[in-house]
Amino acid sequence: MRLSEEFHAYVKEQNQELETMEDTVKRLIGGPEHDEVSGLISTDTAEEMKTGLENRTRTRAKKRWEMRQKLMESFDLPEEFRREP
Repeated sequence: MRLSEEFHAYVKEQNQELETMEDTVKRLIGGPEHDEVSGLISTDTAEEMKTGLENRTRTRAKKRWEMRQKLMESFDLPEEFRREP
């Protein structure tokens, strides 16, 4: 696949830790439609993928919460602003 230098630089900037360039592009464009890949993988594999995505989402949410807590602590805000949403 050929990409302009500008687009390649943009994708590289969007690249997240442990993400391949392919993963980044798929995330940015939303990946293929479900009906395009239906039947290409087994139900077990699909369930494993779904579980992996759910775990990654929970992990990222936890990291965001921890980062928020550290930020709130650095501003010494009252406890009422530190509660989990």
